Amino acid sequence: MNVKMSEDAVIFKITEDETKTLLSGVVLKSDVRVGSDYFTIAIDPTMESRTLPELQLILHENSLVLKTTLKTVQALSDLGKIREGISVSMNDMKIVLQIDVRGNRNQKKFE
Repeated sequence: MNVKMSEDAVIFKITEDETKTLLSGVVLKSDVRVGSDYFTIAIDPTMESRTLPELQLILHENSLVLKTTLKTVQALSDLGKIREGISVSMNDMKIVLQIDVRGNRNQKKFE
C-alpha cells in the first residue's frame, strides 16, 4: 500500500494482491515509524454497503483509516489498473483508491 497526501487529496494505491486481500474481507494495515512513535495507515473493507462508491477517511490521533465496502473494492478490481481509480470528495478533499499501475510490490499484510 502506498499513500500520498496533499492539501486537498489523499490517494491510496494498492497492488493487485492487496486488492485480493481486501476482497477476502481482511484489513490492510501498515505501521509507519515517525520518530520514536508509529502512525498506522489502514484500509478497512468491512463498512456496510449502501451506495457505490463508498470511501470514508477517518483520522485518529495516531492512525489514518480508509473505510470502504467489499462492493467498492470489487468495483475497483473490475476497473483494473487505471489511474483514476475510485474517488469521492469529502469536506473539499478528494479521496482516491486505485490499483497501482506499476504492478505488485512486496507489501505487509496484517489482520
